[in-house]
Amino acid sequence: MHGDPISLEVHQRWFANKLGNSNSVIFIAETDGVPIAQTRFDVIGNDAEVSIAVVKEYRGKGYGSEILRKTSRECFEMFPDLKVINAFINFGNDNSARSFSKAGYSYDRISENGGLTRRVMVIKR
Repeated sequence: MHGDPISLEVHQRWFANKLGNSNSVIFIAETDGVPIAQTRFDVIGNDAEVSIAVVKEYRGKGYGSEILRKTSRECFEMFPDLKVINAFINFGNDNSARSFSKAGYSYDRISENGGLTRRVMVIKR
């Protein structure tokens, strides 16, 4: 189930698969040489899904939206056939929704999958 703890072994296997997948790209954002966030894009055909994690101490300072803006632009450049990037945001995570909105994403629809109901925000080429 989503949200359950993941063992280190399972996560390491997943991470190795992501690094070896030419349709996945992971960006690490730094400020003053300190890693503050990671953004991952998984591309399937003309669509991609994005996820972002910002280190707690750097949240609420505008980094998230700037990182999303820059990495989304880079993802579109890396994948010329890419038309849309989807962000699946849990209800209640209004800070994340605001960051995506500031980065140029707009509300598209509601998604229900695996027992999770989330809002989907998109940015198009």
